[in-house]
Amino acid sequence: MKSVFKKLFALLLSVLVVAALFAPAAGAAQVKLNKSKIIISVGETYKLKLSGAQKEPRWKSGDKNIVSVSKKGLIKGVKPGDATVRAKVGKKVYKCRVSVEAPRISSVKKIVPVGKSFALKLCGTKRNVKWSSSNKKIAMVTKNGIVKALSPGSVNIIAKVGKS
Repeated sequence: MKSVFKKLFALLLSVLVVAALFAPAAGAAQVKLNKSKIIISVGETYKLKLSGAQKEPRWKSGDKNIVSVSKKGLIKGVKPGDATVRAKVGKKVYKCRVSVEAPRISSVKKIVPVGKSFALKLCGTKRNVKWSSSNKKIAMVTKNGIVKALSPGSVNIIAKVGKS
């Protein structure tokens, strides 16, 4: 009877040892890129981050004419288009699809009589636009880009996309 228990104990112990060897390490960090897709404007920058990696990644742009990337993962829009930025650690590659836009405003200079309104549009972007006026006493602008002249003077209407 003792030998049966010894054999059973030995078998159980060997199963535990084998399971411990092939089981993933507890608490091991999963390697992950913070973005898989991003839209930026020409001249805009964004910091890509690879978390959980044991080594520093090697960053590479699929098209340096569209998006550049630094050794630290800082991407910058160069000209409109789409490119893939890669972070390589060992043999594993992590990718982020980058779309670079070149937004432009529908009207650069406009003379508007007091009390009248006109619409501005920001073309060349898929992102939400945040409109603002440099002087709300002279002209106000709605969230949809409708500008209304309130009093005589000059004012700048600003359209923001991204983090700029």
